[in-house]
Amino acid sequence: MKIDLTSVLPRRTKKKLECSWPKLLDIRKYKIPTTIEELDFDFRELKINGVNHYFSQATKREIKDFSSIIFDHQSVNSLFCYDTIYKSVVSEIGYSLGSEDKKSFDDALDSISSKINIKLDQFQFYFPLFGLRLKDIIKVSIGEAYIINFDENFSKKILERNGYIHSDQLWTKQVEDSFNKHFIKKSVIVIPVNGDRIKAEEIAREKAKLITNYLRFVICLLAHDRIDENLIKISIDLEWMNMNSEFFYEAANKLSFANDPGPRPLQAFEFSQARLEKLKEKAFFDDFCRFMLDDQKSELEKCIITSIHWIGEAQNDINRESSYLKYWIALESIFTQRRKSESPRITHGLCQGVSVLLVYCGYDFGEVLDRTDLYKKTSFLYELRSDIVHSGAHKRVSYNDISNICKYSSWVVLCLLWYRDYLGVVSMNQMETVINILAEYEDLPATDEIKMARINRLFWHRKL
Repeated sequence: MKIDLTSVLPRRTKKKLECSWPKLLDIRKYKIPTTIEELDFDFRELKINGVNHYFSQATKREIKDFSSIIFDHQSVNSLFCYDTIYKSVVSEIGYSLGSEDKKSFDDALDSISSKINIKLDQFQFYFPLFGLRLKDIIKVSIGEAYIINFDENFSKKILERNGYIHSDQLWTKQVEDSFNKHFIKKSVIVIPVNGDRIKAEEIAREKAKLITNYLRFVICLLAHDRIDENLIKISIDLEWMNMNSEFFYEAANKLSFANDPGPRPLQAFEFSQARLEKLKEKAFFDDFCRFMLDDQKSELEKCIITSIHWIGEAQNDINRESSYLKYWIALESIFTQRRKSESPRITHGLCQGVSVLLVYCGYDFGEVLDRTDLYKKTSFLYELRSDIVHSGAHKRVSYNDISNICKYSSWVVLCLLWYRDYLGVVSMNQMETVINILAEYEDLPATDEIKMARINRLFWHRKL
């Protein structure tokens, strides 16, 4: 999708650019050095009629300010990195100064548009996933992205598609060797992205990270009772934990090198067809995939994404206290973002939010949940969180503590997804209204059918 700056940028923005443009076309700002002192002009990016010119840091700042006004527009920075905009502006300055015909500003803006659009392309990025194995399933689609078993056939198709570009046999051999070493027999996330090269990679990495954290969130749902054992970790490239820990030690006048395997996971996470169907049925997989990689999200959907990010980061952290705090960040991103009052109100809001949502959500967690008991447990867990943050109370998070906070945070996300689908909640104001309404009714029965009938009646009379 090419971009036209003359139509995309607001009128006020274009007017501001137009006022700045003549200052950048002052030929006195750009010179060919004739003395050693003039070599202090430290950028030689500008060509005027094929000749390199230097300009000062002050001129560079003016060009950067001009480029930033363009880059700050969302439709621009969603496709291009800043460097692409800056270099295109510098190139257009050189062209305008070297041309005998005087361009209008609109023509100059059109020319800058053409220069940045040259950098646009459609990319597919491939990130190997460590700790995940697809079982009896070929492909898992997540919006436009997907996870696939990268085998010899898939490798062959890629080489065939790109054979006309890389006809060099040596290059082909290098690609094959790289595929065999880093990709073959691995699960790989494939992310299609539009943009310039640098921006496309940035977006692809963000999406790969989001998908990875979703998979970690799934692990929390399925194995929260054993989360402390760090059995399964899923990561992309540089995030993967070292397989060996390098250190040595001295004892009794003897120096020894350790043979420590390091903090590595013990098993891979299997993603099977049966597991995929279960996620679709029990964990809103299809609904989540529809908005997870979408640029247009409701406030509630953004909150869900943020919470899943922190749950994923917590699950991947091998330090118990650090992991514990990240699970709490996931909950606080939901319940405290609108609360600016004193600490006791924040604590009550958190505990009430967790207990109300888990008990009065229509989702079946497979356990009988008591609201008062949940409130007390959440309050205890929050006090422990505060002790770690404010008093440095390390080594106090128990196996049950980390398991419970993992369970509650991931279950609360399921509640948000349920209320999104069942009641059409889209904003955090609406979610807060849901919690406040349900908090008034402490006698709601636990039986699912009766409970849901009562909830429906409540919201029929009190619209969100």
